[in-house]
Parts: sequence; structure tokens; C-alpha cells
Amino acid sequence: MVTKYFRLLKKKGNEFLGSMDQEKEETKEAFMMIINSYKNGVDLTDEEKDAIGEQMKDVLKTLGIVGVTLLPGGSIFLIITNFLKLNKYVLPSSFQKEDKEEKEKEK
Repeated sequence: MVTKYFRLLKKKGNEFLGSMDQEKEETKEAFMMIINSYKNGVDLTDEEKDAIGEQMKDVLKTLGIVGVTLLPGGSIFLIITNFLKLNKYVLPSSFQKEDKEEKEKEK
């Protein structure tokens, strides 16, 4: 019984770390676009601006999640948002399972 929960916890932990790595890479790419644009004096395309904007939203969502979980009752907030299906408004894109599954189907 304990090993079953340990495996589940380990699986969820690995998913979380994988999502955090993906967010890190996406944020790095967004900042590289900004830096390259500034260094080369080239304007960003509308598509690049949208991608950077979406990534900055994800960074703010990540900071919000960290802040909420540190507060008393923060885990209850996360459970309620999951129950009410508000994850797309609260969680960064790499943490949303539905989006991950759609992206994998497209590949």
C-alpha cells in the first residue's frame, strides 16, 4: 500500500520537475529573443511578441502559484481551482495536461 503511494508521489514529482524544466527552457528562449532583438537592432515580429507575452504570463502564473502555496490554506486554493476547472487561468501552460496531450498529438 505504501509503495503504491510512493510510486504515485514519485511519478507526480517527476511530472512537476519536467514541467518546471520546460518552463525554464521556454523562458530562456523568450529572453534570448529579446536580447537578440536588442543587440541586432531588429524589431520583433508580431508572432515573436505574442510568444514572449504568453511566456511572461506563464512566469507570473508560476510566481503566483509559489506565493499561494506558501500562504496558509494555499493547498486548498489549488484543490478548489482544480475542482472548478480553472487551471487554464491559474497554471502555466507546461503544467496543463490537456494542452500537453494536444501538442503531442500534433507532432
